[in-house]
Amino acid sequence: MKTIICGPAHSGKSVFISNLVKLLPSGYYLRINANGDGEGTWSNNPDQDDVKSVRVKGTNTSEDFKRWQQQIENAKNDIVIVDIGGLLQEDKAAFFDACDSFIVVSNNERKADEWIDFGTSHGCTCIGKIHSILSDYPYESVISTKPYVNGKISGLERGNSLKDSLVLKAVADSIIVLSGFKGHSMHDDSNVIDMYNVGIKLGMSRPWKTSSGVEVINVWFLLEKAPLLYNYLRETYRRKDLYKIYGARALWTACLAASCLSEIGVTSLEVNEVMQKDAKIGYIRIPKISIGSNDDVNPLTILKEENDEYILLKVVLPKHFTPEDCKNVLLPPLSTDKKLLLTGEMPAWLSIAIFLTYENEQKYIDAPGIGFIKIEDRKFNKHGEVIKIDRNI
Repeated sequence: MKTIICGPAHSGKSVFISNLVKLLPSGYYLRINANGDGEGTWSNNPDQDDVKSVRVKGTNTSEDFKRWQQQIENAKNDIVIVDIGGLLQEDKAAFFDACDSFIVVSNNERKADEWIDFGTSHGCTCIGKIHSILSDYPYESVISTKPYVNGKISGLERGNSLKDSLVLKAVADSIIVLSGFKGHSMHDDSNVIDMYNVGIKLGMSRPWKTSSGVEVINVWFLLEKAPLLYNYLRETYRRKDLYKIYGARALWTACLAASCLSEIGVTSLEVNEVMQKDAKIGYIRIPKISIGSNDDVNPLTILKEENDEYILLKVVLPKHFTPEDCKNVLLPPLSTDKKLLLTGEMPAWLSIAIFLTYENEQKYIDAPGIGFIKIEDRKFNKHGEVIKIDRNI
């Protein structure tokens, strides 16, 4: 089930999507950002000043449209949510051709109808028409659910949490039922650490039932439970040649799990994530990276900011970068007695590889709209602690 979320700009689509995915079954959905806004679920994090400081608005090229179309076509998840931005243009017709359904989120009735006409003309089925309204007080209404979910909702401003929204629940119910999702299954590979099951055991899940009676479990990792997560992993898993981390979702969660397993003595790690080229899901072996200095051959741009307390590394990737390219990467030598802060748009496997290269006792990963989250602390076990700094690079 591949569903586009569309509608005019400034209607609250990003907030809508960020809240919608928290109702979808963990491990069974994929979100694809088929637009140049440079935004993900993190764009709805609480600290919007911090979000604005890292948000990168981009333009969409014909190459970008082809790449996004390929990602959509190749996605194999039960549920695929596609954010195509707010500009209605013919270049996006291929997205509708590749999807089953679409939902319009709009603050303008006329423009909503234009999107519906555009989507249906390309063989896609409208399963939702959501009117985004401005209101001084919370308001929502599910007007009808047939032939599609027709509703009104307020509060689609950045930073808002709408976890109890009836409109969002109706939309999620429609998507899940139409997808044919039958319920969660367990991994039978002893090398796989299923972070969804870990989250359920640690009380970080929100179960609910669809109108057809299927139980949906969504796991959302909470920062305040980061020490509990670390301790659980350390106590449950033992030294082994290989572990595969599945379903970490949040970058900080994947990095924390990898750091913990490395401390235990696990020699090889793989992380489950979406392959950049074609949106297929698989495991990527965490590559080894060397430390040294030779900017002439280094495929990564690495910016460094340092003071008496911490070292901040910002990594800038080239357009095409794979784990195999890491054999040519040289990370800068660092003082290990300072906090290591890592930022930049990069996949989990690369973030983990960089962290595992350094011996700093305290390590933090950037989470826009939250701050830098501690994922390793060899002395004080203050995992999940957040620090905020002024971003100068």
